[in-house]
Amino acid sequence: ELEDNVNGFIQSNGRFCYYVEAIEVGNPSGIDAVSTSNTACAIQQEAVWVPNAFNVGSTIQENSRFKPVVAFVDVKGYEFIIFNRWGQEIWSTTDVDEPWKGQVNGQYVPQGVYAYYVAVYNGAGKKFEERGTVTFLCCP
Repeated sequence: ELEDNVNGFIQSNGRFCYYVEAIEVGNPSGIDAVSTSNTACAIQQEAVWVPNAFNVGSTIQENSRFKPVVAFVDVKGYEFIIFNRWGQEIWSTTDVDEPWKGQVNGQYVPQGVYAYYVAVYNGAGKKFEERGTVTFLCCP
């Protein structure tokens, strides 16, 4: 039995393939052989996690910006939108690596609660959506 912790590979597409390799050593004839099994693949469930707060004054970089964590998804499309309390779109991106820094036009927005929408499309065309709110704490 082998347990493989794949948490360090959340940026992958979630497909993990394995095989067994047998290596013969110490053969009296001096010919060592290698044999490889068939490959078997396991698929890790796709996931999108979204923090519920961020603080631009934090000394920890990951806590000073707001970005969904997309795990084990072969990302083919992405939308991330921030809305103010009146439902107006104030910021958006289609780059899965771009976080919201709590700013609009280079200026910090007021401290408070903001709504978000995130949609991730995988290579098979499946859409993952998440809506919610984030608390923005400001300023350094």
